[in-house]
Amino acid sequence: MIRIQVSEKRGKELGIVPSEFNHYFEVSYQGCVLDTYSESLGFGDFASYAVAWDANEKRIVAVNYAYNGLGGTDDNSADVDCTPENRAVALAYALPRITQRIEDEVEGDFYHEAHKIWSGKRVKVVKGRKFPIGAEGTVKWSGETRFGFSTLVAWDDGSEGWLATHNLEISNPPEYIRDQAIIDRKVAAAAKCFWNYR
Repeated sequence: MIRIQVSEKRGKELGIVPSEFNHYFEVSYQGCVLDTYSESLGFGDFASYAVAWDANEKRIVAVNYAYNGLGGTDDNSADVDCTPENRAVALAYALPRITQRIEDEVEGDFYHEAHKIWSGKRVKVVKGRKFPIGAEGTVKWSGETRFGFSTLVAWDDGSEGWLATHNLEISNPPEYIRDQAIIDRKVAAAAKCFWNYR
């Protein structure tokens, strides 16, 4: 639950019993808080948040409940108290989002690796004037030089040559094949902190 201090007038309107120091705290998200965290605001200041299942909006929300700076609200607090029932509902909400994000990440990683130019890969020239467009060969070395990112290619005609890496593409890169086992493992790991996917 989240406890946020309110004015005496507001507290009395809500029928809140004051604390021993005559402070009034409005309680919300009782039985719904999944996690808490803080974000640095610089200069030693930070804001505190509670991640909770919002039963009214049917989604996971992050609620800023405290701030420690000038005029801060240090007396406010949040307790991780999510019930098993609310946790299950929140997980059901988050799983499709987790799965979609993981699928996008796995596919993105595949394409990044598939199109990455490194030693042993087959490449072709796609632009530039140093070598004919369409010339193909095998990468012998690729990396950063004093001229920028460059690649040494052993051309199919037996010669070798250096050129800017951005003038090359991978020849016939492999097609993406969805690996459900990898996705399932990553989803299971992410689901342990499912409230981060909101």
